[in-house]
Amino acid sequence: MKTSELDFCYFQDRVDRWAERLGLGDWDIRCAHTECVEVLAEVSINPVGRVASVALSTDWGDLDEITRDTLDKTARHEVLHVVLADLVRYAENRTQDEELRDTIEHAIVRRLEKALR
Repeated sequence: MKTSELDFCYFQDRVDRWAERLGLGDWDIRCAHTECVEVLAEVSINPVGRVASVALSTDWGDLDEITRDTLDKTARHEVLHVVLADLVRYAENRTQDEELRDTIEHAIVRRLEKALR
């Protein structure tokens, strides 16, 4: 199944709302409507520049039904990758700086606390 321009507009709105709800105002999150291979959407993250590009696939094939609910869940899923970006970057660097790890962990916890009120 192909996603429409209307689907993309709704998806983009949901990405923006999830980013706001999860306190990601310090990130530049951009959306695109493009072909992705065998996924509903994907995100590309530059944690140093605090930029994330979220792409909604133009063709979902038989992966899932295109509904507002699936578009919302997909947007939330991709935004959660942005929430975890600093932690993933820290883990990839395999540094042993416990203070930095605690700072990253607590930043994520605070965002989730605000979102789950």
